[in-house]
Amino acid sequence: MVQWRASGKITKFGSYLDALTDRFFEVFVGISVAYVTGYWLLLSLCIFGSYSVSYAKARAAMEVPVKNNEWPDFIERAERSLIFTFGLIVSQIFPLKFWGHDIFWWVLLFLVFGLYFTVMQRVLRARRLINSEENRG
Repeated sequence: MVQWRASGKITKFGSYLDALTDRFFEVFVGISVAYVTGYWLLLSLCIFGSYSVSYAKARAAMEVPVKNNEWPDFIERAERSLIFTFGLIVSQIFPLKFWGHDIFWWVLLFLVFGLYFTVMQRVLRARRLINSEENRG
């Protein structure tokens, strides 16, 4: 749950709004960076992958009880934010090209593969949890 800064209250709706605004921020940053870099395809795949990672867990929670600590995966929100930011900064400090692409392009490619790997982790975990719940009932 999230604590409201103005009132000091902690509510479930506050947690909901926090998660929702995080998604808006991710899309805004992705579109902004795509506009500047021209990497529309890679950034679109990152945005879609990011949403899929979140949705895979949220949808599983609609089917069976899910605990947050049961979902440690390859690239979660904190990791993808750090990798994205680090790649963007490093690519500006060292404007090098490898096989025709700058560092940030390669970072985005890594994120795309990492995000879809993470989606598969979550799908397989959800399958296991849902099947386990069905077998109990």
